Amino acid sequence: YNQLLRWDPTTDEFGCDLCESWKWEGANNIVFTLRQGVKFHNGKDLTIRDVTYSMRKAVGEIDKQPSRSGAALAPELQGFETRDDKTFVIKLKRASRTAIALLATDYFPIYPEGTTTEDLRSGPNGSGPFVLVEHIPGSTAKFERNPNYFKKGYPRLDRITLYFIPDENAGVAALLAGRVDRKDDAGRPVSREFTQRVSELVAQKKLVLISTPGVQFPTGLIFNVKKPPFDDIRVRKALALSIDRKALSAIATDGRGRDLLIYPPQEFNKWGMPVEWIRQQPGLRQPKNADVAEAKRLLAEAGFTPAKMRDTKLTLSGYGFTDEQSYMAQAVAGEVSKLGFSVSYEGIDPGIYHGVMEAQKHQMTHFGFGKVIEEPAVVFQQWKCGGPENWAGYCNPKYDALYEKIASTLDAAELRELAHQAEQMVVFEDWVIAPTVVRPFDFVWWSYVKGWKPPPSYFYGMSHEQMYREE
Repeated sequence: YNQLLRWDPTTDEFGCDLCESWKWEGANNIVFTLRQGVKFHNGKDLTIRDVTYSMRKAVGEIDKQPSRSGAALAPELQGFETRDDKTFVIKLKRASRTAIALLATDYFPIYPEGTTTEDLRSGPNGSGPFVLVEHIPGSTAKFERNPNYFKKGYPRLDRITLYFIPDENAGVAALLAGRVDRKDDAGRPVSREFTQRVSELVAQKKLVLISTPGVQFPTGLIFNVKKPPFDDIRVRKALALSIDRKALSAIATDGRGRDLLIYPPQEFNKWGMPVEWIRQQPGLRQPKNADVAEAKRLLAEAGFTPAKMRDTKLTLSGYGFTDEQSYMAQAVAGEVSKLGFSVSYEGIDPGIYHGVMEAQKHQMTHFGFGKVIEEPAVVFQQWKCGGPENWAGYCNPKYDALYEKIASTLDAAELRELAHQAEQMVVFEDWVIAPTVVRPFDFVWWSYVKGWKPPPSYFYGMSHEQMYREE
């Protein structure tokens, strides 16, 4: 598929995809001039009616089934307008940096007017650079070059085959054997033998490896602030101080976990703080002696004697039993038990996990969230009173006022400072979430693969139109 906008790997900026140009009109309107001569894979010409329908479907106006990005944009949306056959306008309630980033995600694809959700499940009919010619569920998907692609000279490859290999070690083996040219991270541990071999080939410049934080942030232990004993800020702070992130990393990520707050460190994310600064903060610094001593003092002050802690049953609810998310959650439960509490792990079926968390009947949970985009207005929306995925039940009018500033500012420097203030408030002032560690996602490919690099988020899509093979 194509969108109105797309992340461009050559510039690391958002630019036109199905538009010839776009601009802000006043503070609230985004005006697009559409490309002409674009055809869908079925041969139909793209029209402004297709764009209008696709956008309305994405925000839930067609069938009340918004996409993830559409659901995030809908509260800021005033409406859509078509001025002529090639001028499309998105009208917002206020100026928004977030809108542009959302429109560039895969959740705003453009398809023919009348396309239903069932049509989308049965097979794609977009205008993108490659056409699906064969799909064996759970095995392979084969694509061939779109001969009618509207970007001259692209795509640069004639065909692409995607292999679905759920076992991470089998995927690495296929790469090392030359059966695949590029391998994307499946989010599962790799054997040390394979890790060492990949490192050797990277050092020899035969392989290229880039690590990103993926989309799993924020990641941490979230307290239900309405449930005892976590309605007492001293207990929340004590647990946050006591967790040994270095031990967690060793247990759950084979030592590769990176410290984070709400955002991953600055080396991975432009909104994050320097990793050296993060490692000096309460609960994240090493050695742990001083923080553990302060945790015990806080618990004693809150009336938790050793006997009372042994008698206090805590339950950490997690995402299933076998997912990487659950491994980390069980390791966190072990860290909490070191203080003397009786802690059990409750694995919740992934199919109902989010619903259970929204009901807020849990005491605490550990989870790595996948935010659609990294813009602060999306990331920090979670902690608003009644905000989406506010599983802590947290509500602070001071925070809400700060969030309104985050959502309305267009100045990047001001936004960075506001984001840092919000991070400080939920992590170190109100102790709503105890950030843990995030495992980097690895993308590795043979050095003859050119013209591709990982996007800043999975949700910006793995565009392959510029990728080519150097002979």
